[in-house]
Amino acid sequence: MNNKLYILGIIFVFGLIILGVFRAPKDKNPEPKKTLVIKETAVWESKTNAEGAVTVTVTPKSLTGTVWNFEISLSTHSVELDEDLTKDVVLLDESGKEFKPISWEGDGPGGHHREGVLNFMAIEPRSSSVELKIRDIGEIKERIFQWDIK
Repeated sequence: MNNKLYILGIIFVFGLIILGVFRAPKDKNPEPKKTLVIKETAVWESKTNAEGAVTVTVTPKSLTGTVWNFEISLSTHSVELDEDLTKDVVLLDESGKEFKPISWEGDGPGGHHREGVLNFMAIEPRSSSVELKIRDIGEIKERIFQWDIK
């Protein structure tokens, strides 16, 4: 009888050990629950100017972060679109201060249709409105596109 209790005791101890090994340890400091944060993305109005022989459409794509992006589309059936948009376009803040583009990502000069994104360094401090001026495209001295951004 003593022998049976001894064997049952050993089996019981081994059973506890096996349960302890295979049981997943509980984290004493559980990782906090992660919450998915969705940033609201502003959808900016496209603006079109169809003066003269060239139709120009401008849509702000991003006016947050360190670089602001404007999608620009030029379309014509009568003149070559060979202008350098990094030289013919400026961005103005609410006080009239001009900012030059830092890059153009899109179609190269020439042809009758051009599309791309014109990039500017962000205006700091943030302006309550911006104005994009495009000069000398399709014999139009100046085209102005404005947005309230606050």
